[in-house]
Amino acid sequence: MQDFAVQIVRDHLEKQGRKLMSWQGNPSVDPSIWFVGDHGPEWVVVRAARYPQTTADRPANWQQIAERCARIGKIGHFASVAAASANDAFDKAAPPVPLGVDMP
Repeated sequence: MQDFAVQIVRDHLEKQGRKLMSWQGNPSVDPSIWFVGDHGPEWVVVRAARYPQTTADRPANWQQIAERCARIGKIGHFASVAAASANDAFDKAAPPVPLGVDMP
């Protein structure tokens, strides 16, 4: 699931014209992605949510991640990616939620 979420965010960044520096899909290692931003390297912590959850939680150690990453880039982002299995039981009355990235 984490690899899938990282791929979604990578695709999102590339569509925005961003150059990827590195990425990895281990949910125990942060950040998940480094890319070239407008003012240098920026990083992204990616978390996946599985239906019926619609957003993932920001890690509790966010501040430590930011401090560790600041040596290379001070601008960080959190991306929440939600997905569902086609085999999940869905509430047919619920409106569809588009696949996308919740990231500023």
